[in-house]
Amino acid sequence: MVEAFGKYAEAKASNEDADHLRIIDFLKSGEMVPLEKLISMNVGSDPYTYIAYPAAGSFIDYLIATNGLGKVKQAYQMGGQSNKAGDEIWVNVFQYSLESLEKSWLMWLAENFDQDIKIVEVYFEKLL
Repeated sequence: MVEAFGKYAEAKASNEDADHLRIIDFLKSGEMVPLEKLISMNVGSDPYTYIAYPAAGSFIDYLIATNGLGKVKQAYQMGGQSNKAGDEIWVNVFQYSLESLEKSWLMWLAENFDQDIKIVEVYFEKLL
């Protein structure tokens, strides 16, 4: 979550939509990686780091926009400082599993950036 706040601040200072648009591009190209993998990776040495950074910024922006900064701060304080934040943190704070939050986030992106929700549906179909 530390990286996520950094990307969030960077976006607010420069281009608020840049991270969101990158994630949409990753969905369209079939490059998107499950959020669970991105959260648990060793950022910097993992080959998917190029996806992890914009995903972190986009996801934290989504969480703040839909749940408020207080909830995000609570998740951070419950152990979200670790890259290995367990699903219990997401359920305890947001009342949804990380997988459910990922689905909501990606649907939110599609809706807010006038994208066909099919790109999200195809992404999740590929994960099955």
